[in-house]
Amino acid sequence: MGSVLRQVFGVFVFLGAGLLLPAVASANGFVDVFKASAAATDVAEKAFYNDLAEIHKRLSAVSGLTLRLLVSEDDDVNAYATEHKGERLVVLNWGLLEALHEDRDAIAAVLAHEYAHHGKEHIAKSRSTDGVLGFLGAIAGAAIDYKLGTSHIGSSLGRTGAKVLSSSFSRDQEREADTQGLQWMIAAGYNPMGAVRMQKKLQELAGSGDTFSLFRTHPPSKDRVGDLQALIAGNDAAKPLLALPLVALNVPQNDEDDEEDETATPAANTNRTALAEPAAASLLPIQGFTLERYASFVNDLAAAEEAQHPKVYAKYQLTEARSRQLTDAWVQRMQQDPAVATRYGTVYLEASVGPFAQYGKDVAKAQRTGAPIVGDSPVAQADWLALMKLQNEVYGAGNDPKAAAEKFAAATRAKGFRPYDFQIASNWWFAVARQQSAAGNHSLLQKMASAQ
Repeated sequence: MGSVLRQVFGVFVFLGAGLLLPAVASANGFVDVFKASAAATDVAEKAFYNDLAEIHKRLSAVSGLTLRLLVSEDDDVNAYATEHKGERLVVLNWGLLEALHEDRDAIAAVLAHEYAHHGKEHIAKSRSTDGVLGFLGAIAGAAIDYKLGTSHIGSSLGRTGAKVLSSSFSRDQEREADTQGLQWMIAAGYNPMGAVRMQKKLQELAGSGDTFSLFRTHPPSKDRVGDLQALIAGNDAAKPLLALPLVALNVPQNDEDDEEDETATPAANTNRTALAEPAAASLLPIQGFTLERYASFVNDLAAAEEAQHPKVYAKYQLTEARSRQLTDAWVQRMQQDPAVATRYGTVYLEASVGPFAQYGKDVAKAQRTGAPIVGDSPVAQADWLALMKLQNEVYGAGNDPKAAAEKFAAATRAKGFRPYDFQIASNWWFAVARQQSAAGNHSLLQKMASAQ
């Protein structure tokens, strides 16, 4: 990103004030598109934000939605719909804008799709029903590598924070967002083939080893391309738009190159996560619980059968009511200081228990040091992928969460372990997938995507 844009982020960035981050809770900034458009003095910069503002205005007009459009400085290829304090937001990562900047209609397709998630109330319908413990357990995976996807206990993992509601949507919801987004895109006057080109670009990225967040949360497929093409063919309003030429977005040129370590090997430090240092006050004990002791408690509770929860509470001298207060307080800390959420991810895995505990500890070590993941797998790859696919199916839209949990628990126990153990194993496999991808082998990533 050029210095001009870095200056913009310096002016409009807002961090940690309740709006937590979607990837590893790192200190990424967010720019309000309309504020940046109004304040920009550089010609190229102003044109860039004006372009985005124009797409936003046209889609807002046809959808009737009131949304706030933000750009994140995150280089990850991703976009997402979320909410904060009742306000509806759509976020475009800088990495996605760079990947699609030559195709304005493809970017319009991404935005229309995310707007449709809001229009169809998918966020409210997809909020995790598993409570804060599910979030706190799964956030360990997010801290390891949100770019590859994270494990989750239960139906879905919120991005980060109890107040920021952004979900990985079901296949049915993704299809619904594709259909509605395409209709709004056509109504707004954009070439609907941009949606097809966007899907094909994601397939291209998936095979190239580039960043994968959008590929994970919005898995591209030949079926989705075919569905979009069929919708376009059956929409009379689309036909006049198909002849519209390809238009590039006015992205400012970089005027400075990021420094790179030319001596580093491609796979060096591939599993390492930059750990921001939390404020000292953010790590003070809560109700006598340090972050480490709290992570141990969450692991023990998540690993225990429900009937054994009273014993876990007694072990830590807690009641159920006090444990909820404790959890609420630590979640609030993570909201206020995103570096705490990142630290918690590592600490949580270091406190892993059960038959796969060492695998969790190995992933935590890799996160801290970049050490390679070695040794036999906790779960056979085929079994893990099958269970991941089943997990997505049983927790699909409209399914009863309790029944889904029981079905998935039965499936894991048939393999000789618990849902909690599956979560730890998933963290291990995600780290391995990232390591293999950095070495040029993307096969596991593609298998993971097909299981979504």
